[in-house]
Amino acid sequence: MPRADINDSLLAPVQRQTFCPYKGICSYYDVPGVRRAAWAYLQPHREVNRIDGYVSFEPDKLKVTIDAQRHDPEPGQHVIPHGPDRSWTIDEDRPEEPVESARPIAAST
Repeated sequence: MPRADINDSLLAPVQRQTFCPYKGICSYYDVPGVRRAAWAYLQPHREVNRIDGYVSFEPDKLKVTIDAQRHDPEPGQHVIPHGPDRSWTIDEDRPEEPVESARPIAAST
């Protein structure tokens, strides 16, 4: 979901980060009563830059409602837990760039 379309005051950044070889470094957020219920790629790889500015939510952890309409995963769609690729570290991904850790999400004006 676009950051501008969510109530970002409900997102609490956590220290956990993971790495996706396709998208980059992922930061996670708690929402009231639910740990790690949302995530975002704050500095996605250039090839997938279109995901910058978006937040994703775990559909198996909370209800996602857009314009008063509940959105459920499509039949057969589910979250597949997985670990980091070959124990790749965040430092290996962008050794020349400082990583912003769990930057607060603010609505654009």
